[in-house]
Amino acid sequence: MNQKLSDLFLEAAAKVCKEVKILKKRPHLAKLIFHDDITIYIQGRPRLNEQGARESMRDKEIAGLILESEDIHTPRSHLFFITGKKIPRTVKQLRATEEYVALQAFIAKVGWPIFLKPNKGSQGKGVMRILEKDIDVLDEQLLAYAHAGRRSIPLTQEALHGEEYRVVVAFGEILLAVHRKPFNVEGDGVSTIS
Repeated sequence: MNQKLSDLFLEAAAKVCKEVKILKKRPHLAKLIFHDDITIYIQGRPRLNEQGARESMRDKEIAGLILESEDIHTPRSHLFFITGKKIPRTVKQLRATEEYVALQAFIAKVGWPIFLKPNKGSQGKGVMRILEKDIDVLDEQLLAYAHAGRRSIPLTQEALHGEEYRVVVAFGEILLAVHRKPFNVEGDGVSTIS
C-alpha cells in the first residue's frame, strides 16, 4: 500500500476510533484504540491477519516501538541504514557517512558492549555482542550489511545486565515464561575444550 493510501486509512481510522496514536511517521506505525478498548497496530498498511501481525513483530524496531507504547521498556536501539546513497566500499568510507556518525553518538549514549543483530528475524540468529576493543569487527559487519541491501538492515542495541526472560503473552494472559541463560563454558585454566 503506498503512502497516500496509508494516510487515507489513518484519516478514516480517526473517524471511527476513540484514539489514533502515530508511533512513527514514515512508514506509518500507528496504534488504533477503538471505543470498546480493542487495540490494534498498523504498519504502513492494515495488518489485521495473523501473518501480517507476525511479520510486524519480526521487525525488532517496530516491535520495540509497540512495546514502548504499552510502557513495556526494551533496550534502546539504533537502526543503521544507508539510504539511496553510494554504498561505502571501505571501512574508511563507512566511517565518513552520516549514519556511522549517528551510530557513534548512539554508542556514546548507551555505552559498550552493544549488540548487533539483523532488524528482522528471531531466535537469536545473527546476534553478535561487540566490545569496544572489537570496533573493527563492528565496522566490517556494518560494511557487509551495507552491501547486502535493503533486506538486511542491522540494529544496534544497548546491552542490559541482569536476568533474561522470554515471555509469551496473548490476549492479556501469560502463556509461557522461560528463564534464558546464555551458553557459558567454565574451565580450569589449563585444559582445552577438546
